[in-house]
Amino acid sequence: MQCFYVPGSTHIIDTIDADTGLSFIEGESLEQICQRYPDAEIWDFDEAFQEIERITYENTITPPVEVTYERWDEMINIMPPMRWRSGSGGESFMICEATTLDLHTIFCRIGSRYFELTNRRTTPHEEIVSLCREAMRGIDAAKDNTLTDD
Repeated sequence: MQCFYVPGSTHIIDTIDADTGLSFIEGESLEQICQRYPDAEIWDFDEAFQEIERITYENTITPPVEVTYERWDEMINIMPPMRWRSGSGGESFMICEATTLDLHTIFCRIGSRYFELTNRRTTPHEEIVSLCREAMRGIDAAKDNTLTDD
């Protein structure tokens, strides 16, 4: 299957009807599509989707940031948590509603410290805890540097 796509964007304009070679929804040619989307091209649908997925992951996956207990508590109670896990010295859950594609907001607790990040739904609990431990080390090192700079 082919589609009309602007390289670098996060959406497909339309698929192409194999019988007519025109856009499926409006029956437009590439030239007509280019009036609205000057950089539009004809792409293989699967390749365009992979490009959209790559761009979306690059722009949406976030590292852990430390949050308050209040933020953690609000999010764990806002809707049923998904993939609520405990182990590896931490506890994590995901917001059940995806941000986009298969990306979810994830919360992790290690001791009395709380973190928020965005990552794939399939990210294992152990990896989430590891990412948050790494963030903790960075935060603690930055605090230590601030204390020694005075």
